[in-house]
Amino acid sequence: MINRIDEENGSLVIRSYPTWIAGFCLIVLVAVIVQFVRGQLAWIDAAIPTFVVIVAASVLEYKVATFRRGDPNVLIQSIRLLHRKETRIPMDQIRSVHRSTGRGGHSHAGVVELRTVDDAVSVTSVAALGPRKQVVALKAIREFLSLG
Repeated sequence: MINRIDEENGSLVIRSYPTWIAGFCLIVLVAVIVQFVRGQLAWIDAAIPTFVVIVAASVLEYKVATFRRGDPNVLIQSIRLLHRKETRIPMDQIRSVHRSTGRGGHSHAGVVELRTVDDAVSVTSVAALGPRKQVVALKAIREFLSLG
């Protein structure tokens, strides 16, 4: 499964990916290809939605956050279509864990974030987990880190 919270052997692993958005992109792309193959769409008309879907797919992010007993760091892996990034956060730098649904005048579907001394770092992908599953992830992280 792509969106999972696993707790075993002294570790907590949270995997997240915006599957609904990815599924929508795939459906649009398949529809464009079918219409193009049938000859009902000119190449320029097919190119526009294909470009939009490719751009959307390239910003979708698969995140894996790994918390291990005995390891002083939390490992957060962020994987996109053309980019991979690993972030290590010292556990002693984590001040709190919260659910964020946006800052300022905008909002989004929500992420679970770790607040550190310097910054806030997201543990889950945007729009990957529903509100209930975000709360489950939030509680699991707080319990693991003993933040109550």
